[in-house]
Amino acid sequence: MKEVLPMRRTSWNKDEGGQAVVLIAITFLALIMAVGLAIDAGQLYVARRTMQEAADAAAYAGAVVRYQGGSVVQARSAAMDDATRNGYTCQLISCGALSDTPNGFSVVVEAPPGTGSTFEGNDQYVRVIISGAVRTALVPAQSVLSTISVRGTAGSGPLNNGYAIMALDRGNVQKSFYADNNADIHLTGGGILVNSTNSRAAWSDQCNSARFNIQAPFGTDVAGTGYGCFPSTGDGLANNQPKQADPLSHQQRGRRVHLQHVSDVSRDLPTWNRRVR
Repeated sequence: MKEVLPMRRTSWNKDEGGQAVVLIAITFLALIMAVGLAIDAGQLYVARRTMQEAADAAAYAGAVVRYQGGSVVQARSAAMDDATRNGYTCQLISCGALSDTPNGFSVVVEAPPGTGSTFEGNDQYVRVIISGAVRTALVPAQSVLSTISVRGTAGSGPLNNGYAIMALDRGNVQKSFYADNNADIHLTGGGILVNSTNSRAAWSDQCNSARFNIQAPFGTDVAGTGYGCFPSTGDGLANNQPKQADPLSHQQRGRRVHLQHVSDVSRDLPTWNRRVR
């Protein structure tokens, strides 16, 4: 008989420690990328907001000059100065617009606004455009991929219609204008208009003439009837007056604001129309 020899077993020892290191490295790299992207997104948000505020402020500065009777050139210069104070420098003037490209950013001041603006050709408005590539922390060499462009437009126009306060609701609304006994209202250069036809369209509980007064020759015109205490100076309180059109009907509406107390209001103040496009 043949002797049967036992089978030899070969032992294979596999070291898997290297695979764990690779997995940890990949996971760690992914976490770093995620944190970096979050940081970059924050940088881009802050950069865009800063640029937008600078564009709005510069456009507003130019619009103020136009309202005060300054020339278009002076308005551009005012917008330039304001942009410079916010870190965006403009030095070159060409084709009716002022522009420059400092530190990777481009700044353009247009008065009047150019093509694409709702107020194109209207020299009472100023548009400021700031754009550029923001250098991010994760991939600074690829900052060209992070391009931001913002626009701010501002304009002004006086409302020389004889009214400093206008309640324009034409319905049968009670207390369309209302002043309580804590109100302080001092109007210079304009009166009060109330378009409501209600028998209590305008209502005032402020009977202290030192706290509610309107400089002559202006007064309070009500389409319906006023109730309570109104200044007797100038035209005083006039009821059943014709309704007046909304002087801002051609403008895009912003958010509505309720004023509880009005002090030292003048008709000679500008109406500001600010747009971001």
